[in-house]
Amino acid sequence: MKENGVRNNKRLLLIDDDPNLILLVKDYLEFRGYEVITAENGREALEILAQQIPDMIICDVMMP
Repeated sequence: MKENGVRNNKRLLLIDDDPNLILLVKDYLEFRGYEVITAENGREALEILAQQIPDMIICDVMMP
């Protein structure tokens, strides 16, 4: 992908039960200029959401 040099500092919440996928997606999004908060399950995500509201949520739909 082409890097346009613009950093947006948007905060994303990434929710997934696969730690390898979290690392991969988190690294890419941080490289693109996003601040990434991660959660490994729904309960952890709700705890985060009680304290802060991200600009976007990316969530795995096939979690146990």
